[in-house]
Amino acid sequence: MNTSSYFIATMVVGVGLLSFTQHSKTHSDSELFSAIKSGLITCESFGAGGYSGKSVTLNMTNRKSNEIKILIPEGTLFYPKDPGEQTLITVEPQIIVLGPKETKREQINAFCSEHFDRSPGTSTVFSIGKNKNPKFDSLFAFIRPLKIPSHDHQHMVWAVSNNSPVSAVSNENKDSKSLRKFLYQLTGQDERDFTSGYIITVDENGYIQRKLYRILGEMELSSIKSRFLYQEVYNSNGKMKYRSNMAFEIPEGKSKYNFSIGVGSWEKGSYTMKLKDGKEVIGTYVFEV
Repeated sequence: MNTSSYFIATMVVGVGLLSFTQHSKTHSDSELFSAIKSGLITCESFGAGGYSGKSVTLNMTNRKSNEIKILIPEGTLFYPKDPGEQTLITVEPQIIVLGPKETKREQINAFCSEHFDRSPGTSTVFSIGKNKNPKFDSLFAFIRPLKIPSHDHQHMVWAVSNNSPVSAVSNENKDSKSLRKFLYQLTGQDERDFTSGYIITVDENGYIQRKLYRILGEMELSSIKSRFLYQEVYNSNGKMKYRSNMAFEIPEGKSKYNFSIGVGSWEKGSYTMKLKDGKEVIGTYVFEV
């Protein structure tokens, strides 16, 4: 099958040496919460100046005279002292290694679970807790055997915590597609096969700004002959929003058409893309902005 493409402008914790292991093979001497409770370690947890990825700074001291490995499990929550800031959550188990009597300061991966609150800063003090949301438990159990791209971690968290569009999760490989399907079922959102691309920034007050700037998708086409097609996009009222200046060629038979549509200034609503040879419509695709 051929592929054609066209682009329109478009509680408290701390840490030691960090290593990531496959979920099914994670081993530790002690899990974080039991290590804190038993006095095996002392911990402090602070913001690292971000809301996603390595966003938590951990200070951890080994109180024993032997090396220990501490497991920070997925679903570990970091609650800010300021309730106006975001609570962060881990999505993968992370192993911390501490030498005898050693104190270390490291950063671990955690992700915003409240994108309407302010992003934590370096002065943020966290307490630590365990996830009690069964939807997150289901999500973490589902992704354990999968290889999910790191750039999808934040979007999948927001889909569960804030009911943000699942379409923001990429559709780039088998595991990503499986995750999207699972998230649509988990959140009750209507399933979509396009991908929504967002520009995400943090404003001067610490609030996250999410701006949709493109729609990506794939269509399967079938034609009785080789031909050149133009791309037209119409809004829900049938008014043409865009027409490509250049045509692209599809071969005879079946082919795939990958597209990227820049929608940064478009109004919210439903749109229909039509691929046309003159007046003849060869394919249509519906998406939302």
